[in-house]
Parts: sequence; structure tokens; C-alpha cells
Amino acid sequence: MSPPVPANGLALPPEASLVTVTVTLALFQIGRYVLIGGSTFLLAQRWTPAWLEPRRISRRRADLRQIRREIGTSLLSIAVFVAIALGIRALRLRGVVHLCHDLDCHGWVWAIACVPVLLFIHDTWFYWTHRLMHHPRVFRFWHRTHHLSHDPTPLAAFAFHPVEAVIEAAFLPLTMLVLPLHPGSIFVFQLVAFAMNVYGHLGLELLPASFVRHPAFRWVNTTSHHHQHHRAVTANYGLYFNWWDRLCRTNHPEYAATFVRNSGGLPL
Repeated sequence: MSPPVPANGLALPPEASLVTVTVTLALFQIGRYVLIGGSTFLLAQRWTPAWLEPRRISRRRADLRQIRREIGTSLLSIAVFVAIALGIRALRLRGVVHLCHDLDCHGWVWAIACVPVLLFIHDTWFYWTHRLMHHPRVFRFWHRTHHLSHDPTPLAAFAFHPVEAVIEAAFLPLTMLVLPLHPGSIFVFQLVAFAMNVYGHLGLELLPASFVRHPAFRWVNTTSHHHQHHRAVTANYGLYFNWWDRLCRTNHPEYAATFVRNSGGLPL
């Protein structure tokens, strides 16, 4: 028996109309932006509990102009993501890329393993394309749009120039050319990826001071890490994990001290 169709629309049956597929894809993209991004924005910017205030990275709250810019550019990115997903569907219907609709294709183990595999591939893709977009000859054309938010909010998670949005989304169809993926795995990955992206733009450091020194957890990036990137611009390029920044020595020299300070711990 085939598993339920995930809400990202990639696994809708071939006979589904273009309108149905487009609406499903748009609802998924807008839904995760509004539900995850919107709720965390309210938590971080409008209805912050008193016990979280000491963990606020910037005392400056986003004004209406910043909020409108972040939402507007995010909606453009969502349109790009929908267009690319339609392209993936077209490639799938032509047999260029393959989705494992039935778990017998590669089994439960592969379906579950797909999620961390996609996170690893995306993290690697993001780090190197992100560094490329910080090249002086490229930054002002594509990536500057995202950095207009000096103190970003969760609404900036998709606030990209359209060209950057294409680059961000391109890794999935490229991965599908070489790996058979289960649509449910893609669905879970997209939710996890966006939640981590929103966390990076939260503006509140939720993790304890010991996190950055823990032998396992220190390899996971934090809100402080990405917020510092928005301010320093030339450091902290990673998305989910910290291994590329550590390996390439692109962590900001004050990252650990900044994280501990934001999390309420004593300075290192």
C-alpha cells in the first residue's frame, strides 16, 4: 500500500491538474512560513516571556519597514520554490528523477536515513554557495538583500534575492538526479530545514552556555552563530552544523564568547 501523500505536493498522482499541484505546493510553502516563522516572530518580537528577555541578542526590535521587507522578499522566494518544485515534478513525470512512493523501494531504513542525508548534503551545499555569495563581486547583486536585516527576525528565513532563492533550492533536484528519495522524507526534511533556518534568525539564544563546549552539541549551529554572521558578514557561513566553519576556520573568533554571553553564562 502506498503511504499518504505528503503536503509538499511532489507525490501527487500524475493525473493531478497543474492548478491542483501549484496550489498544494503554494499552501505548503506559505503554511510553513506562516505557522513556524510567524509564531516564532511573535514569540521573539512581540510576546516574549519575561524569562527569555535576558537571552535577547539585540535590544532593537524590528520596525514595520523591516517586517514588510522580510515578508515581501520571502513571498518572492516562495514563488521561486514553487516554480522549482513544479520543475521537479515535471522531471519526475518524464522519468528523469525518481521518487520512492512505496517503502519496498528501499525500505524504512533508507526512508528514515534520507532526512539526515539531505541535511548533510544541504549543509554542505549551503556553506559553499553561501561563501561564494559573499565574494565582493557577487554579494551586492544577490546576497545583500538578505543582509539588509542587520538584526534579523524569523520572518527573514526566506528573505532572499530571487537568484539566491534559485541557488538555495537547486540542491534538491540535483540530489534527486543521483539519489532515490521518499516523498515523506523530503517533506520531513523541508520542515526540519525551515525550523532550523527560523531558529538561526530567532534573535533569542535558547540554548545553555555549556552547549558550545559539549563534545557533540558544539557541532550544531546556534542562533548566536547566524546572528553574528548578519553583523560581521565575513564569518559563520554554516547553516545546520559547525564542521565546515571549523574545518575552514571561518568561525568568528568571538563566536564562543558571544554565545556564552547571549545564553546568560559568564564570559569565557
